[in-house]
Amino acid sequence: MSLYEVSDIVRDTSFRARDLVRGGESILISERSATRSLKPWDRIATRVVQVGSQTQISGAILLLDRDTSEELLKLLRKVAKRVERKKQAVAELVGRGVDNPAIANGFSETAVLHAVTPTITTVWLIDTIDRALRPQIPEVCNAEVMSSCSVPRIILSWLAPRPMTFDRR
Repeated sequence: MSLYEVSDIVRDTSFRARDLVRGGESILISERSATRSLKPWDRIATRVVQVGSQTQISGAILLLDRDTSEELLKLLRKVAKRVERKKQAVAELVGRGVDNPAIANGFSETAVLHAVTPTITTVWLIDTIDRALRPQIPEVCNAEVMSSCSVPRIILSWLAPRPMTFDRR
């Protein structure tokens, strides 16, 4: 599982996803049902798999808002730094180099993402529950009381009635 940013959605066919953890070019995901609800620049957590010549998602898509996804990316970067230090310590402990296939594979980016999948899911779940229990309701104000509004706000500008003119030709 990783964190992706969505773009180029073709309804009932596919979308492109850029891996925000691993980086690189966006990949074309063959998917039908998710294309009906995803919007460009949505951030999702999902597992991407290769099935024959197509790249698909396996299972659920967890939709994350931008703030939550940024916090999750910070957390994953901290984990990656810690894993690098631990990789060196384990290599020294077993008397092998960090390039040894067993150590390299055990501490690879893919292995680390597999290990933190429950964390990604938990972050998504906590955020989803928080938003459901405490929905952010915008305060509606007109221009006359705008100074007393708090953020977020929706400002309604009332248009003055315009006189109707009739062209009699």
